[in-house]
Amino acid sequence: MKILLKIKEMEIKHRILITPLGVGTGHLVGRILGKTEEEKEELSRKGRWIGGLGTLSLTFVLDNQNDTVNYTLNNKGKRVYDGISKEYRINTRINEHKANGKIFDEVILDVAKTSIQARKLEQYRIKRYKPKYNIHYNS
Repeated sequence: MKILLKIKEMEIKHRILITPLGVGTGHLVGRILGKTEEEKEELSRKGRWIGGLGTLSLTFVLDNQNDTVNYTLNNKGKRVYDGISKEYRINTRINEHKANGKIFDEVILDVAKTSIQARKLEQYRIKRYKPKYNIHYNS
């Protein structure tokens, strides 16, 4: 748990969910591979550590990729929506907004950043500008 406390606040939720999966997997592998009860217990203990740290490291690497883009939709010069999307699906996301009836005539894209940085920026912009279509954050 000491490792989790040093991780950025928004990352903690992900690690708390993912790390037990690695711990459980490591435990099961240790129980299966061990021949005697002592060996099973020892391998299970080591497997829990390795599995937990492995998934923690994997999520850290995946969360720190600069692959998330903040975008702003404007209509007649007025901000109407702030959002984030993975870089590879930004065009799909913009088309989803059109299909859902959002009216806009301009799309502004930021440079890619980590998903955590993008979420923080999105929340800041929504609180500050209160765009028309970000209704779930404005109530």
